[in-house]
Amino acid sequence: MVAIHMLEAPFTDAILSTNYAPFPVEISQIQTFISEAKVLLESHLPSHCHLIRPPSNAKTHPRFAVGIPPKRLGNHGRKGRKLHKYLLQVRDDLQKLIEVHEALLSPMRRLPSELLEEVFLHCVTHHSVEGESASSHPDTISVIRRTCRQWRSVADSAPRVWCSLKLTSIIDENVAKKKAILEHWLDRSGACLLSLHLSFPDAEMKSTTFDTIFAVVSSVSSRWHRMLLVFPNQFLLPLYRTLQSLDTLPYLVDLDILDTYDGHRCCGDPRS
Repeated sequence: MVAIHMLEAPFTDAILSTNYAPFPVEISQIQTFISEAKVLLESHLPSHCHLIRPPSNAKTHPRFAVGIPPKRLGNHGRKGRKLHKYLLQVRDDLQKLIEVHEALLSPMRRLPSELLEEVFLHCVTHHSVEGESASSHPDTISVIRRTCRQWRSVADSAPRVWCSLKLTSIIDENVAKKKAILEHWLDRSGACLLSLHLSFPDAEMKSTTFDTIFAVVSSVSSRWHRMLLVFPNQFLLPLYRTLQSLDTLPYLVDLDILDTYDGHRCCGDPRS
């Protein structure tokens, strides 16, 4: 077999399997590779090629070499069919390599951190029909943080992303876990004003469960902006006493307290 073209990928598998954002000079290399690879794919494969692949543990770049078989594949019988199957696999490998290199050119990889933060804010904060901002569920940020190292770094360093929280199904059995989530969230939020939605669905829960969570919330009362509390009405009096004990709520504009069962509003303006 006489090789007539050699094509080497600009990145190793170690880079291609990440969310790496290439530099401008690397973008040019990627574009050149994709262009040449597509020409190779359309012009030669699968009938005239051979794949030169390094060992799986080698940190080298995938290479594709195109050659001309000495005879037609059909004249080789069983060996020819085996070679043809192999060449089809080579074609698939090259197509996949083109696709992962195209993914490196995604504009999302090159967004400035400030703009990426704004995108995250739109993801974690939605709006109700009335136009009021609503709190985000912890799973939303979890998905963002698991996407890649860059996204996790941007999210963790952006207090505004953590300033609203919807914490539901707080019961006796999970109060320690919910408290840890709440504390982590409040710590990440820095000095930002807070929008919190806390829900206690169990009428039989212990008073210590409510006290544990609300003690954490009360510690940042100076940053309350909007608050929605859903809990059994037997905790209404302890809540009023707690609110009265707070020195000041300078930024609170909305406090809604709903009964767990019928959803009726127990109170509105905390200043009334």
